[in-house]
Amino acid sequence: MEIQQIYQNLSQLFCTVLRNWQDCKEEKDKQAVLGAVAAMMAVLLQEELCREHVWEQLLWLVHPYQEVQDTCRVTKSLSIFLEALEGVQSVIPKDKFLAITSAVFYQLSDDTKEHSEADRAELTHCILLQARICPEETVQFLQSQLGADREAGCVAALGLLAALARSDEPTMTEKLPQVVEAVQCLCSDPRIQVRRAVLHFIKDVLSANARSCSAWDVVGHIFREFSRTTGRRAAGDLSAQEAQEEGALQELCMDILGSLDVSASGMSKVSHNLTCCHSLPSHHVFLIPFQHPRSLLQCRRQEC
Repeated sequence: MEIQQIYQNLSQLFCTVLRNWQDCKEEKDKQAVLGAVAAMMAVLLQEELCREHVWEQLLWLVHPYQEVQDTCRVTKSLSIFLEALEGVQSVIPKDKFLAITSAVFYQLSDDTKEHSEADRAELTHCILLQARICPEETVQFLQSQLGADREAGCVAALGLLAALARSDEPTMTEKLPQVVEAVQCLCSDPRIQVRRAVLHFIKDVLSANARSCSAWDVVGHIFREFSRTTGRRAAGDLSAQEAQEEGALQELCMDILGSLDVSASGMSKVSHNLTCCHSLPSHHVFLIPFQHPRSLLQCRRQEC
């Protein structure tokens, strides 16, 4: 009976600390609270009756997303919970994991809300924390969002997968071929934001996984995208805004190509060479060896 009472008191204290930690003004106080939450969580998760209560707190933390406009405090509280959970050996129930992942992802991809850069960074941090705790499930969830009809959802998923690639998480490295294959299905998507997000994904994957054959599999898309933007601009039927957007995509393509390691040692990491056929506005066709992408830049700049 005394042990049950101790668990009950500890559970109540856990809830109080978790919900009020933001009263801390100093970073050292915040870290002390984090340590206390992690310690209490480690104890509570050993008791079956308390375990469910801990997971309920997880759902309680994301519930205010539906009710408040300023969600920054909600996200920060959630981050504290997840940071503490990362140090505890316990498996989040799948339904709870999906509930929190969906809630955070929806906030990040909701284009009706104007999040500050700090808010977006905090939301992204929550997803990355979840990826450390449940890596397989997080990657699967993000992959499932690539086929979403909502452009903002697809763009957000691409951005998060790119962030995971930059983080060099072991599971992401293992899943990279599968993820790249899923992203390749978006290479013909006509939506401008998706096209930009795909290029940023390729850039991040190449910078983080320079030795991966899977990363280099999508390099050809950069040339195809450059050709597509060139053709659309040459047609002359774009609005001023559309022409500006296509021009920005061209610049992004050139930026990615210009950052590639095309030295002999760099190319030795690649199993084969790509040769791309590129058409410029003058209607001349250039065969450009992949070993020399800068020749593409020179051709383009001479045309401008």
